[in-house]
Amino acid sequence: MKKRIPLLLLSAGILFLAQLLLSFGTPLAWLLSVEVHEVIAFLVLRLFEAAGLLLLLATLGAAFGAVREGKLGHSVLLLMLAVGAHFFGTVLALLWQAIFFRQTITSEALALLLGGVVDSSILPLFVSFLLGYGIFLKKAPTDEPRDFRDTAASPVKAAILASSLIFGYRFLGQVIYAVDFVKDSFGFTFMKTTEKLTLLLDFIPVFAVSAAGYFLMLWARRAYLGLALPYWHKEK
Repeated sequence: MKKRIPLLLLSAGILFLAQLLLSFGTPLAWLLSVEVHEVIAFLVLRLFEAAGLLLLLATLGAAFGAVREGKLGHSVLLLMLAVGAHFFGTVLALLWQAIFFRQTITSEALALLLGGVVDSSILPLFVSFLLGYGIFLKKAPTDEPRDFRDTAASPVKAAILASSLIFGYRFLGQVIYAVDFVKDSFGFTFMKTTEKLTLLLDFIPVFAVSAAGYFLMLWARRAYLGLALPYWHKEK
């Protein structure tokens, strides 16, 4: 039991440090929008957001790996750490905006922050994990895939399900946002060129992150097992 604490602390340290670095994405994008160009700022912001989502997917893969050794509680703790780190990074982003650009942190901003955390981390992570575990991993927890294309193995099936669910969830949200934005702009033809470009470019991360997330989940699962097994075997 004592050996499990350092592993979780190490995981927490990595997650919180990564979110600390990612929290600078928002003020950097804001600075680029003022000093360089809005499209450049948009691309940088989306790059940081994609990196944050990939970090969550890597944690999801690690949680899938913990199931192999019967560590369901460990998996849930990992996901909770990921959500906590994500919330920490989002709060820091608001704090940097207040410090560097004197933007007031309002109750509305905090409410949007909480909604964003639920939308971008809690729902995708826990729903994907519970479905992947309940449908595939619970039945064959010790399956070890030969490669990324071994669709007969339960971890690969779980990763496919998770990446598909997250893609569908984010794609639907992006479509709803795009439709509302076009309506508010009185139609696509009345939009500025930069707005049209931004709206179209906004769909690229949805596809790219879901595709990359599938491979990242399986890689993170294997890497976390390699890190965690020495701890767990010593416990036995």
